[in-house]
Amino acid sequence: MVVTWTCGSAGVTVRALREELAARTRVFELGYVSSEFRGTVTLGRRAGTGLPTLETHFFEFVERDKWDRGAPDYLTLDRLRKGLDYYIVVTTPSGLYRYFINDVVRVTGWFHAVPLLKFVQKGKGVTSITGEKLYESQILAAVSGAMTRLGLNARFVMMLADEEARGYRLYVEPDSAPGARAERLAEVDARLRKLNVEYEGKRESERLAAPRAAWLRPETGETYKRHCVAQGQREGQFKCAALAYRRSFGFDLDAHVRAE
Repeated sequence: MVVTWTCGSAGVTVRALREELAARTRVFELGYVSSEFRGTVTLGRRAGTGLPTLETHFFEFVERDKWDRGAPDYLTLDRLRKGLDYYIVVTTPSGLYRYFINDVVRVTGWFHAVPLLKFVQKGKGVTSITGEKLYESQILAAVSGAMTRLGLNARFVMMLADEEARGYRLYVEPDSAPGARAERLAEVDARLRKLNVEYEGKRESERLAAPRAAWLRPETGETYKRHCVAQGQREGQFKCAALAYRRSFGFDLDAHVRAE
């Protein structure tokens, strides 16, 4: 049996999916695909080996840091560097011209002279309370590591930046009843401090409070999805970012927290 999956923030749930499949099931990444165009074709079993569809689309890129500073420098495929993150600007045969898709990709290597791309996150998946500039991809990496240590998988993850409290609130829906209190998710804080030097500096100086964590009840992620669809988001284009500001989130996750 072969299963394909689309790369993106759903990567945290892939481990949960594997638990429900036969041990011999082979899982392949479908590649970077959006509702506007297909960005890459996966070359092999290793995730992130996406060959750009350069014969169909014209790609331009801007380094994420430069875009965020408001000083974009547009690059073509031949000018990309391994390990860096870029925003994509694409021109397609269907009529999109220099379209900013708000997606961030990372160069993972090369196939001859062509860079291989991996989807990292939506561009909006970044928050900053005191200048720490925390990214969704860092949240997902930290949560994934912490959940592995607890022997659990995450079905739904949301980190909310609470500017009034000058800290973050982490909500995780586990795939089974957690045998540990949510306090054990404090490991996420330590992992984020290693992944983000600005976050480490703000936590060290206590300008940023330690994050608080809570387990969510089963099906909270699906309830949130139905809420978004009811608010007008198309179900077929639903993309759940794992990082947002509490003031603008618009869904009461505290009402779905597990009792401990």
